[in-house]
Amino acid sequence: MATKKPKVQAVRKPQTTALEVHPALIIGLIVSAFIATRYWAAAAGLQWINYPNGKALFSDVTLYDFWGFNIAKGTFPNGPGIPTDQLWTNDAWQYPALAAMIFILGVKIHTGMSGFISLAIAADAVLLGLLIWAGRQQKYANGRVASKANYIPALIWLSAPLLVGPLQVGRFDVFPTLAIVAALLATTSARRFGIFIALGFLLKVWPVFGLLGLAKSKFKEGFLWFAGVSVSVTALLYLWWPGSLSFITGQGKRGLQIESIGALPYMMFGQKDDRNAIAFRYGSWEVNGPGTKYVSLAMTLVLVILIAILAWWRWQGRLEAIPGADIALLAVLISMCTSRVLSPQYSIWVMGLLAVAAFSQQPRFWTIAGLLLTSVALGQYLFPGKYSNFQLLHTDGVMIQTLRIVCLVAATVMCWRNVVKRLKPAN
Repeated sequence: MATKKPKVQAVRKPQTTALEVHPALIIGLIVSAFIATRYWAAAAGLQWINYPNGKALFSDVTLYDFWGFNIAKGTFPNGPGIPTDQLWTNDAWQYPALAAMIFILGVKIHTGMSGFISLAIAADAVLLGLLIWAGRQQKYANGRVASKANYIPALIWLSAPLLVGPLQVGRFDVFPTLAIVAALLATTSARRFGIFIALGFLLKVWPVFGLLGLAKSKFKEGFLWFAGVSVSVTALLYLWWPGSLSFITGQGKRGLQIESIGALPYMMFGQKDDRNAIAFRYGSWEVNGPGTKYVSLAMTLVLVILIAILAWWRWQGRLEAIPGADIALLAVLISMCTSRVLSPQYSIWVMGLLAVAAFSQQPRFWTIAGLLLTSVALGQYLFPGKYSNFQLLHTDGVMIQTLRIVCLVAATVMCWRNVVKRLKPAN
């Protein structure tokens, strides 16, 4: 009796997803979407296409060009030579001196706003490229997959103009955001981390909170690089422009901006259509009302206390098990909640930090992301379309701002709880 030959089982090839099989296609789609969304943002801000109250979108770009043109000729804000009818621009200068280089470069590329917008889109593209590179598929030397491709962070940043609005390419904030994202993607190198944080700090102070995202074992080296670069560049710029530290005085004089959390009670309980309730000072609309100085002081104290707690935990080594991006995101959210200013362009910070945090998702990440993205979208809805209603204390404008703040605070509280739950026990 003939014996049956054993059946040869077909070898099944491992199933792979489209993301693994066609990474070039995915990246091509991301790049195409980037071009489309950034073109829409620029076109809306330049009023090539219709956008509600679009005339107000790129007003700051005109100011950037004014500063860049004057600085290139040797006239720094708050320095001699500013015409009398343009002295108000001094009060609006709120940037460390390195920002002047961006404004000068924008004017040198092209006047009439397009130079700065081109620079902003270039920085935006570099940030997207960093996220794509960090999320690429990685393999061992033998060819086996070490980690699958992760394009979620890049997609979060890609969606930024749809949520932030045209301000994505019409505000300065994309540059410091690029610096802190680059730092958080380079936490394995204390030197690079410290340099990138220093560059962000020299452009707009808030990236300094990202220092808390560096592990204790590397913190000393990273801080020394941060301090060395910051001091050296500041000294050089001060020798070049003696008025380059004037932004410190300007920041100190600022009051309570109408969009800040501390201003919300004034906006909620103020009298409708009261044009004396607010005033334009130091480049933003501020609350006129009793006790604003004390509210501002209280917010600053809360900031100092909460950041000091995070710094103390880092010093104790209790944050070592938590990804640096989570700590940086929390620290920046705390700074936003306690700031005297909460402008819509600050949403750009949120989008960048949220994208990096998506690489290692903390507990209930998508709930936090949903709250933050809702807050960002409400910021776009408020400004510029409903901003005049908010300024005049109309119910719809105040309600939009209230929801925006509630989402921001709720996400911040959830991030804080996540950090507390993952703390290492104290020695």
